[in-house]
Amino acid sequence: MRKLWLSLLLVSFFSFAQEDAARKITFWLIEANADAFLQDGPANLTAQIPKISAEQLIQEYRNNPLQYDEIYDGKLVRIAEAISAIKATTNHQIYLTVDGKDKFEFISLYVDRKDENILSLRKGDIVDKICKVTNYNNIRPRLVDCQDTITYIQEVVEINKAYIDNIAGRPINADHLIGVYYQALYVLSKTDSQFTHILSLKSPDDFYRSFDYRKLLSRIYNQINILYSSQKTQNMNWYILPELK
Repeated sequence: MRKLWLSLLLVSFFSFAQEDAARKITFWLIEANADAFLQDGPANLTAQIPKISAEQLIQEYRNNPLQYDEIYDGKLVRIAEAISAIKATTNHQIYLTVDGKDKFEFISLYVDRKDENILSLRKGDIVDKICKVTNYNNIRPRLVDCQDTITYIQEVVEINKAYIDNIAGRPINADHLIGVYYQALYVLSKTDSQFTHILSLKSPDDFYRSFDYRKLLSRIYNQINILYSSQKTQNMNWYILPELK
C-alpha cells in the first residue's frame, strides 16, 4: 500500500511539473508578446490591434467609406499621436482630436470623462490609446471607448493568463491560439525530461539559453498540427481581448 501511495504521489508530482512547465513558458510568451507590442516590435497582438495613424484612417475613409466600415467597424486600433484639441459634446462626452495632413482633417477619440489623465492633457501632448472604431459618424473617423494602451495591455496579459489557468490539465479544445500553444507544450513536456528543468529557471532569458528555441518552436507547431486541423486554427485569434471600458 505504501509503495502504491508513493507511486501515485510521484505520478501526480510529475504531471504537475509538466503542466506547470508548459504554463510557465506560456506565461512568458504572453508577457514577451505584450512587451513587444508596447515597444512596437513584432508581436502577434498587432494582428488583432493594428497601430494606425490618423492620416491613414482619414485616407481610407475618404477613398471608400463602405470598404472602411467593412475593415474597421467594431475593430480595435491603436493610435499614438499628438492631440490637436480636447473637446466636449453637448451631452458632455469628452473627445480628443488628432489631425491628419492638416487641421481640417481629423479623427475623434472619445474617452471616459472620469479618466483622471484627461485633466492633465494639453494640446500637442502625445497620447497612446486603444480604441474601438465605429461608423456612427458619417463625416469622419470616430473612435470610442478609448483606453490607455499600457492599462489595456496589462488587462490582456491578466485575462489570458487566467484563460491558461482555466484550461490547464483539462481535455478541452482551446479556442484561441495561445491555448493551443499551451496544450502543445503540455503534450511535449510529457515526453521530454528537459521540461522539468524549466521549473528552476528564473527568467525567459534563462529559458532561451537552456533551449534551442527554434527547434522547440518547430516541435510545438508539429504538435499543434497533430492536435488541431489547420482549418480550425487558421481563423483563431492569438489572444482573448477584454472589452474596452
